[in-house]
Amino acid sequence: MQLAIKTKSLLPEGFAHILATPSSSEVEQLFWRYQGEEKCLREADDFLSSGRYTGSIGLLLQSSVSDPRNASTGSLSSRSLERAIKLLQKYYWGKAIDITDILEHMPQKRRTEWRESLEQLAFPEFTLENVYDTLSTLLSERDLFFSEYVDGIFQALSSEHITNSPSGFRKKFIIANVHEDGYPNSDKCGYISDLRRVIAKFMKRDINERQGRADTYDLVKLLYKRHVGEWVDIDGGSIRIKTYLKGTIHIEINPELSWQLNEVLALLHPRAIPSEFRVKRAKKAKAFHLSQNLLGFDVINGLSAFSQAYKPDENRYRGRYELIQNTYHIKGSYGFDKHLMQKIHNVIRAIGGVEVKSGYFEFDYDPRPVVEQIIISGSIPDKASHQFYPTPASVSDRMVSKLGALPGSQILEPSAGVGNLADKLEGDITCVEISELHCRILKDKGYTVDQADFVEWSKEAYAAKSEYDGIVMNPPFSLGRAELHVLAAMKLLSKGGTLVALLPLSVATKINTEYNHRFEVEQLEPGEFKGVSIELAIITVNLSHLHSAQSAAEDVVSQSGFIF
Repeated sequence: MQLAIKTKSLLPEGFAHILATPSSSEVEQLFWRYQGEEKCLREADDFLSSGRYTGSIGLLLQSSVSDPRNASTGSLSSRSLERAIKLLQKYYWGKAIDITDILEHMPQKRRTEWRESLEQLAFPEFTLENVYDTLSTLLSERDLFFSEYVDGIFQALSSEHITNSPSGFRKKFIIANVHEDGYPNSDKCGYISDLRRVIAKFMKRDINERQGRADTYDLVKLLYKRHVGEWVDIDGGSIRIKTYLKGTIHIEINPELSWQLNEVLALLHPRAIPSEFRVKRAKKAKAFHLSQNLLGFDVINGLSAFSQAYKPDENRYRGRYELIQNTYHIKGSYGFDKHLMQKIHNVIRAIGGVEVKSGYFEFDYDPRPVVEQIIISGSIPDKASHQFYPTPASVSDRMVSKLGALPGSQILEPSAGVGNLADKLEGDITCVEISELHCRILKDKGYTVDQADFVEWSKEAYAAKSEYDGIVMNPPFSLGRAELHVLAAMKLLSKGGTLVALLPLSVATKINTEYNHRFEVEQLEPGEFKGVSIELAIITVNLSHLHSAQSAAEDVVSQSGFIF
């Protein structure tokens, strides 16, 4: 008999990416593993039935505990093969569900019912036919589960506020009693968390069920601590929240997403949701910027434990601890796996942290406000302190290849950070870096380093007629500094020299336009620079007529108020 997973989603085609259906081979491999284990279980039972080794097995059971006097032999004579097989099947039914995304879409009530059926061993026999039938049934109900999930959020809206529409999600809606008696309400935060997770699925954002949900409780606590009465964009601009002292929260959903919630809701209430609520609006709201390049919720939750490091006093019982100056870590990280910790540490490095020992990072500024901004926005802020964005290996390799091999040449890296680019360069390398901490690291690596703001440094270098055959740079982005840094660097190129810079796409395009499109601009793919929400590009400047280019650079820079 040919068996297969039978399911056809009723959700709109645009949501197809939300659902994951296991292949027949995955199901069959799981069943074969079960058959192998059931065979071993039956053979073990036959072996024990001989009675020859019962005493020896009892002694082995006793040897596994520190005090044999308190050990139990397990009463092998009262064993039940039937119950043992049921326990094995319980394990494999759990594994069968795990190869789908059913539990992710089940409302909490349905999840509880499923787990109780496993605990009570109230499930059909684990045969290949039953596995296919059960998974097909649950997967076909997945649309309903997902709709119930969205409906649960909708039912949580305050009935006392006329802003909330009984006909579906509008752009703005209100949830009452989210903050009571000085603390967030866990149940109401749970609904907002569900909303964030549903929208995250629309946006294809990483959601790792085993490593934590969107910790909205901590987010609400943070918003009430620092942002009462302010509209705050969270989760890449998909949601905007304003908190009020009376405990209500006003929420706006990006118009690109609110209509999708109503389209799912219409599966449960087809006559209640007007068609105009279920159609994408032709005109986008300018107030929203929707970022698709977000950090996973597991990373965000991990960053919630970002704390200043301390060393315990020798007399620990006194409870005295000494803070380690400028050093931070993830408190209680023992519960995180190594892959999650690597992702969290990459974010910490991206805002200027330098690992001084395993899991401990030193900063030359207070990074806690920046980390709070990451937790709220879901991405690394484009205006983080010191603008320290270590260039990813794939991007730095491409930049260095565009510079070409220049052994023995004079090479400059402005805003060098800790030398991610410099480490891949050849030649006589000069680094300019404003951070004292990063300068110390660069000097330890053997580089020639000037601690200075590059724009100011470039004025003296230009006056001294310093020239460089190659310049490669990842400048700070905010306040127009990226453009100023590149224009300042261009004036230091030797005749025929090459400059390669990582810039916001808008800045790279503007500079190229100023020079009549003489340069190469290569846009990065979304996600290449994880966590940074703006569009980026690599610009390659190759000047064959240096003096005319210098004059043009001076004209552009002077318009910005920058004077050599």
